[in-house]
Amino acid sequence: MNAIAAVNVDPQFLRHDLIVEMARVEMAIEDIRSRRSAAEQGVLLPALEQRRSRICAALSRLPA
Repeated sequence: MNAIAAVNVDPQFLRHDLIVEMARVEMAIEDIRSRRSAAEQGVLLPALEQRRSRICAALSRLPA
């Protein structure tokens, strides 16, 4: 058996890590909105908003 396949991650730990990452992304978004020009926001925000969306989707797929 593959060592990677044998690793079971507790969903609660994964949920915690995703929530922490979501907070980091949201802080970065807030920082960009408050400190960057509109042109810079247009370049930087889409990637962060997509990341936030993917994290949110991953959280919704975890068991309750």
